[in-house]
Amino acid sequence: MAGRPCVSVWSMTSSAALRIDHELLNAGPSRWGNLGCWSEGDASYPAACRALARRLGEAAQLGPGQRVLDCGVGAGEQLSEWVSGFGVAEVVALDLLSENVRAARERVRAAGIAAQVRLLEGSATALEALGLGGGFDAVLALDCAYHFAPREAFLRQAAAQARPGARLVLSDALLGAARAPRALRLAARLCAVPPSNLWDEARYRRELRAAGWRALSVESLDAEVLGGFSAFALRHLPGAALRRPWGGWPKVLATALGCRWAARSGRVHYAVVVAEREGEA
Repeated sequence: MAGRPCVSVWSMTSSAALRIDHELLNAGPSRWGNLGCWSEGDASYPAACRALARRLGEAAQLGPGQRVLDCGVGAGEQLSEWVSGFGVAEVVALDLLSENVRAARERVRAAGIAAQVRLLEGSATALEALGLGGGFDAVLALDCAYHFAPREAFLRQAAAQARPGARLVLSDALLGAARAPRALRLAARLCAVPPSNLWDEARYRRELRAAGWRALSVESLDAEVLGGFSAFALRHLPGAALRRPWGGWPKVLATALGCRWAARSGRVHYAVVVAEREGEA
């Protein structure tokens, strides 16, 4: 339909799997929704999520005057980090789910940063349909790029929106081997991860290069993210499930068990991927 962003069939059919029970995981009014970086030991869930967001902001070298594109913004908690924490001038943020966009708008108004943030409903694999304006100094995707269908389309379109020398920073899942076994591909489908997104590091670097990015680093965070989230969730869930028996605890439990298996088996890794837009600045 004219005037609406193109949304992939995969995204439309799996949007329910992308929803998060924010109240189950967060204490108080926070609405974080990532796996968190748990290098601080027994940090709270919001503190761990904020730490992962800051890890991305530091890797992207965010700073004053920059224009940032945030794809898969969720409920928008990280937007205050980009604007107030790093001092960026403007953030254009998008999410596939309308309820996330509404929640993010409420959060940026409450934080007093609405003038610096433009929020859009749309797909990270259809950026050209959103009228973003290009020229971004950084493109970020916090704990969501493995859902983009397909990820290589996002990489190409993100490159088209970025200025030469801009940074792409993603926290993402990578295979520990060149091919995924059938059981892992099935599990990926159940988690709204297209099996075509199951890449090892070598494939990831090739796809970045083909899309116009120069890979700078791939930093594994298996213990901090996968191990940390699974330990937190398995401690937290018994009490949370009693308080919210009809909440989303089965999904969180499945995620926690999957993270624990990944951290122990080495079949799947969690990493911060950093790349630079090729071309003359």
